[in-house]
Amino acid sequence: MKLSVLVRLVPVAALLLAGCESLPPGVPPKDDIVKNDPPAGELSPRKAENLLITALGLYTLREMPGIGIALNSDQATLIPAARILKGMGAMSGVRFDSQAQVELRSSADGNSWNFELFDRKSKTVLWHEEVPVVMNGQDR
Repeated sequence: MKLSVLVRLVPVAALLLAGCESLPPGVPPKDDIVKNDPPAGELSPRKAENLLITALGLYTLREMPGIGIALNSDQATLIPAARILKGMGAMSGVRFDSQAQVELRSSADGNSWNFELFDRKSKTVLWHEEVPVVMNGQDR
């Protein structure tokens, strides 16, 4: 029995030890090695909504599940912001409450949407995201 354990353990140990010293020598680069941001204008409004539902939903699930959130949006982002708030509710249990301490603010600036969670009491931004959006008039 001990021999079979040893036979299995030796290859696993060899694989683990093979990973040591596998990084190249030198100083790592100071900048990001890979850019994960989508290129400007890449997202349709629906894709941007889905991205924001996921990002905000995960944040509120972790930091403030089930709280009420007020909505403060400009005309260009009012409908998407309402859908995003509803989608977040399905994920983290948050709900619309016009008198809530936390406010979801949204605005459009050219080809980007700016969304943030703002604490009215402490007057601080809790979360912020700027998303590049292609506005073609069909996906609203």
